Amino acid sequence: MSAQRRTATKRGGTATVTPAAPKQTTPKDSRAQPPAKATATKPAASKAKTVETRLHPVKRRIESLQRTYRETRAEMSKISWPDQQTTRNLTIVVIGLSIVLGLFLGGIDFILLKILEHL
Repeated sequence: MSAQRRTATKRGGTATVTPAAPKQTTPKDSRAQPPAKATATKPAASKAKTVETRLHPVKRRIESLQRTYRETRAEMSKISWPDQQTTRNLTIVVIGLSIVLGLFLGGIDFILLKILEHL
């Protein structure tokens, strides 16, 4: 395990390096050794150093676009595209349903128009 734990922000802001606390081991037989005296030390958080990792906004934007492009290409390679016959059949279904729905709504509009003309 490394001696330091690094916590970085997601958007390239500042990163905080916090030293890891020393690992305390307990003896197998606690009666064999008296417990160690507690020493007054500063908490690990006060020893944290701030490391600046800011990027230029244009460079950060370019890296973001490159990452988006790579992720998009990876997702596009996972798609299982339908074959030509399936595409043709589904296109016919969509066109047919559009015609039927258009005729239905047009019929309702015509009927309501005639009703309102007679009032």
